Amino acid sequence: MDEEMHFTRFLETVEDCISSAVRESCPRSWDENFITYSLCQKLISERRISVTGLNRPFELQWDAVKFTGKTEQLLGDLGVLVRLSGWDGEIIEGVGLLEAKKRSRNSASFDAVKKSQLTRILKSAPSSKLLLYDYDDISAFDDTLTLHAGSVDDWRRRRRPYWDYPDLQFVKKSKAVTVPTNLGLATGNFTTSLYKYSIPFSIQLASRYFRGLDLEYSVELIRRVKGFFDDKAGGVRYLIIVGVGSGPGGPPGFGPDSKGGGINGQVYEHIKHEEDEE
Repeated sequence: MDEEMHFTRFLETVEDCISSAVRESCPRSWDENFITYSLCQKLISERRISVTGLNRPFELQWDAVKFTGKTEQLLGDLGVLVRLSGWDGEIIEGVGLLEAKKRSRNSASFDAVKKSQLTRILKSAPSSKLLLYDYDDISAFDDTLTLHAGSVDDWRRRRRPYWDYPDLQFVKKSKAVTVPTNLGLATGNFTTSLYKYSIPFSIQLASRYFRGLDLEYSVELIRRVKGFFDDKAGGVRYLIIVGVGSGPGGPPGFGPDSKGGGINGQVYEHIKHEEDEE
């Protein structure tokens, strides 16, 4: 049976899953791979969700897998593979690629960032993002969300912050945010100062990726992300697989009969639900 949620509750639930995964990983398991695995586990706790409260409501079905094959070069730490059934009947398929980095302990820096790695990722995925994890709460994206919500003049006229309005329940704080890779490289400053250019990962998922925005649509890149590659580069460490449907047919799947084919089960295995591991 589908879980039905208003969009604001859905966004809140996604943010809860993400921030709790980061929070619970500190200090003992403060590692990007552990955090990302935990995040995937929590997000897929509800396999199928009906999201209401929008002009174009949608159904979502998702799963997650981890890479177990062999490759000399992964395409990123996390991929979000989206098949979207549009409002006019079209089906599109794209992938969002993210490179995860944790904030170093007792520092404002993300010391594990390597510019050469980001430059390489950017060549094949121009819309790729940095996914930044922090043990402290992040709120410096407030201006960015205000600009998403409406015009600056509108907010000045009201003279009240956007979060005072119950109909605009954006995320006020988070522990995981995204920044465009090319923007990060342009600043050359991989510290918490990047947060002013960020949006919460929950919003990147719910309001961007799930609407077909910021995805890569290269057929060859998608094939490699799915685990079908013959040379050195392919696969992502963790892959969230999402079907989003706005029509009567529901969310499109990723089975072997799906357009574009499914996921290569020889190099990926399913991530278990938290309750399955207890």
